[in-house]
Amino acid sequence: MHSPQALLATLSLLVALAAGGCRTRPVADLAIAHAAVFDSRTGEVIPDRTVVIDDGRIEAILAGSAQVPARTHLDAAGRLLTPGLVDVHHHLAFALGDSITATGGIVADLDMAPDSLLAYRKRFALAYLPYGVTTVRSAGDDETYEALLTSWMKPVPWAPDFYPCGGALVSEEPGRTPYAGHAVVRDPAGARARVRHYYDLGYRFVKLYWRLREPEFRAALDEALRLDMSPFAHIDFGVMHIGGALDLGVRDFEHVYTLIKDVMTPEQDDFVWNQRTQVLTGGDRHAIFFVDTMEKMIFVGPHHPGVIALVHRLAAEGASVTPTLVVFARPYGLASLPRTPAGIFDDTRGFDATLMEHGRQGLAVMKEVTLRLYDAGVRLNLGTDSADPGRAALAEMQLLRQAGIPMAAVLTIATANSAATLGLDGEIGRVAPGYRADLVLFDENPLEDPAHLTDGMTVIKDGAVWTPESMPE
Repeated sequence: MHSPQALLATLSLLVALAAGGCRTRPVADLAIAHAAVFDSRTGEVIPDRTVVIDDGRIEAILAGSAQVPARTHLDAAGRLLTPGLVDVHHHLAFALGDSITATGGIVADLDMAPDSLLAYRKRFALAYLPYGVTTVRSAGDDETYEALLTSWMKPVPWAPDFYPCGGALVSEEPGRTPYAGHAVVRDPAGARARVRHYYDLGYRFVKLYWRLREPEFRAALDEALRLDMSPFAHIDFGVMHIGGALDLGVRDFEHVYTLIKDVMTPEQDDFVWNQRTQVLTGGDRHAIFFVDTMEKMIFVGPHHPGVIALVHRLAAEGASVTPTLVVFARPYGLASLPRTPAGIFDDTRGFDATLMEHGRQGLAVMKEVTLRLYDAGVRLNLGTDSADPGRAALAEMQLLRQAGIPMAAVLTIATANSAATLGLDGEIGRVAPGYRADLVLFDENPLEDPAHLTDGMTVIKDGAVWTPESMPE
């Protein structure tokens, strides 16, 4: 069923067409005929519709047989039309990286000259748009890229819309060299000042990382909420706890694995590290973060009372979680992506059968908790946190389906849910009149088989069919 606004827009268009050009612009930019339109609110598919697009937005949705004057006509031939996908957890280095740190972080040495910013944005577009991702939020980037972050906030029709957050906020730690994507604050006053600086640059998101101690965490969060910014948090390693962050006002959380770790005591954490991780690896540092995480997933399991209580608390508070299952599936060959490691931190090529099986078991725990979140009504988002991010977005969607979430709901997670988490649910995430015309027309229907996500697609960005040739020279 269409909304009153949609029906009014359709009626207005039909009246204008019947009047022979009474509209201000009698010829639309694009008409997509005979599309099976996905409703991201209900999960239903409305067959045989013509979607009329003008000036970058959806103007009307008509019967498939409607004759619409348009500069460009596209016959969908019954294919599934969905909103563009939204990645809420990206790092520029994963698309533009050129090296790996000793501890495993992907980094990039970028030039901030205007022609370089254009070249980087083209690489960014090629990493995402061929795979249907039309909107991206950063989850923490090097502050020396400030010229890039601010310039990319201005949307262009040939690249994904980009929403930066600055660096992920962390507290100062004597003797530690911070990762390039972290922004160090020395005290609560410094945390407030950094948030205000981001606000003045036009950023509207703030990333609170687990290395942010409670005094700085409280100050940064309070300042972000005072400025009506959107804070989101990676809570881990017992520095803060998810329940405490909820008490303070955080509502958007990164990585489902942190829910399982959150219920562990320090003694349990030490036990797993010393008696399981170190024993299984013999002290080998290759991919040890992944080994330790998987051992903790198995140790706690999906049925721990604390995990169940935390899921219900997140649901009651209206919180969201970005699972990022692909981060852990990929090194074990459990995602539809190459397993090729980026560095020692994710190199599992020397793992024996036991370590590989433990990886599978740990991922199964994450999937089961993800399904529990979905069943409880917690809003899930699409996030990649991975190299090759466009392909990773599609792989993440397949993993969500493998977790037991219906494919229609997976499409909603990747579109309407993620748009809502970014505060853009009135702009993107739906195929409806008034919304931006960022759309995906799948060659084969992923509702019939999730494998079809990677079988090709036509991407519409800002109301025009996107191709690599549409990018500037």
